[in-house]
Amino acid sequence: MAISFGSLIRSERARREMSRRELSAIAGISERTLIRLEMGTGSLGAFCAVASALRLRIHGLPGELAEVRQIIRNARTNKGWSQEYVASKAGISVSALRRSEVSDDAHLESATAVLKVLFPRLSLQVRSQSEWRRRTATGDEWYTPPSIFEPVVAALGEIDLDPCGHEMAPIPVRTRYSFADNGLTKDWYGRVFLNPPYSAKKKWIEKSVVEYEIGRASHVVILTPVITHYQYFAERLGELADVLLLAERPQFLRADGTQLFSSMPPYPLMLSILSRDEGLVDRIAGKLKGWISRRMK
Repeated sequence: MAISFGSLIRSERARREMSRRELSAIAGISERTLIRLEMGTGSLGAFCAVASALRLRIHGLPGELAEVRQIIRNARTNKGWSQEYVASKAGISVSALRRSEVSDDAHLESATAVLKVLFPRLSLQVRSQSEWRRRTATGDEWYTPPSIFEPVVAALGEIDLDPCGHEMAPIPVRTRYSFADNGLTKDWYGRVFLNPPYSAKKKWIEKSVVEYEIGRASHVVILTPVITHYQYFAERLGELADVLLLAERPQFLRADGTQLFSSMPPYPLMLSILSRDEGLVDRIAGKLKGWISRRMK
């Protein structure tokens, strides 16, 4: 591997001129935990939290960092290797390997050793950003076009909350939580429209499900790339949400209102709709071309 996890965190934090206090607050961990990570120790879960806060992507890893436990487990079973064999090759105990496959509390050193065995060509460096991630200095600030949010507003009547919004976003809402507000730490309410940062979409989707299930958010409409193949979609969102798979790839906007892409956006989109109003997806689909996949329960 080119560099260590700890070196990667240190170099990225320094490049972005972030203090340990700032980064630990965004990641939701203590400064002591961050120091341990920068030294190359600590837990796999803590590393994933920091990597998400820094929007890191590891070149050669087949999936999201947040899914690294599943990636390790799938890679081992796909190769037909036993836990005993991989643990021996990695120089760790079988119990340490098992923790790497199932627990956020797994030791970062053990997970690193396992990844070296499973992905010998893995390069621990920030993945070069494609066009759709080179939008702004922060990388994930881009704006939903009217062609998407207008049908949502028309179907809902009004949007009460955008929990990860921006003051320059064109979508009309009663309340916005900015990046500094950190909508993951706040209560949501009413009719919610969510266009999450795609570098951390899993935690925003999980938050959406919680807010909907406990009843604070009466409706949640979530715009993401198509993620029906993700495990957390099948286990949580797919059971509760009606999904509209969009037939077209609409242009996202820059802050000045101009189109983000010079050509067709590189990924298909979907709207996941959490609502006890089973007709809501049909009203939205009446204005947006696409295919509806009904909730499982």
